[in-house]
Amino acid sequence: ELELTIDYKLGLDFPAERREALWLAQQRVHRKQIPVALLAFARKAIGSKESVEAPLVRLLTREYGKVLTASELRTMLDLPAGFSVS
Repeated sequence: ELELTIDYKLGLDFPAERREALWLAQQRVHRKQIPVALLAFARKAIGSKESVEAPLVRLLTREYGKVLTASELRTMLDLPAGFSVS
C-alpha cells in the first residue's frame, strides 16, 4: 500500500533507498500511534482544546519529515499549503 501511494503521489522514479527509509518511518509511526492516541484521548477527556487527531498528525509529519522534503511531505499527506511542516 505504501509503495502504491509513493508511486502515485511522489512518482515512479522516487529512489529505492528513500522508499525504504519511508517504510521504516511508517513502522515507527505504527509502533507509536496507539500510545499517542491514548494520550490524546486522555487529554481531551480532561478538557484539552486540541483535537484528538493533532498529535497523530504531528507524529506522522515528524517521522515522514525525516525522509521527505517539505514539498514532498505536503504532497504525500495532502497537507494544505499553509500547514507548517517544520
